[in-house]
Amino acid sequence: FDLVRKAYDGTRVAVLTGTSRLAGVIHGDDAVLGGSPVPIFDTAAVGTGKQVSVVGLVMEGTDAGNYVLSPVSVAAEIEPKGLEVSGLSIESRVYDGTRLVVVSGTGTVSGLLAGETAILSGSPVGELATANVGGAIAVSVSGLSLSGTHAGNYRVVSPTLSATITAKPVSVS
Repeated sequence: FDLVRKAYDGTRVAVLTGTSRLAGVIHGDDAVLGGSPVPIFDTAAVGTGKQVSVVGLVMEGTDAGNYVLSPVSVAAEIEPKGLEVSGLSIESRVYDGTRLVVVSGTGTVSGLLAGETAILSGSPVGELATANVGGAIAVSVSGLSLSGTHAGNYRVVSPTLSATITAKPVSVS
């Protein structure tokens, strides 16, 4: 089986990918892998270097009694689940040669699993893709993080925001 990877969902349920093969069966023996594999993570928490144990596999065939199936485990990862941020906006402004913009509003997150808590904290900082005049200029938002009991199981997904930069009036003197 291949490395098992999933986003945090609060469960130990795993899904196997790839194919499995028996190693060590003598050529010509009638011994094959059978049963219904049931993969389960060691814990439901986010992390790398985790293990998925696979139970429910059995040896089948007329020579199966000559073999003992070793415990099966697969390397695994549970990645933090992304929480969407909403409630933030960008104020359009006049060109000033910088890429920083004011982020306003009160950010909130959605997508937490029932009964879990994670609080959005930090001061959002907006940075334009370009400092030049234009409309619908992409803004990347940084400076936000999560805190609380279950924060480690989640990651902040910054909102998709844009801004308009208008030309700066100048005069001749």
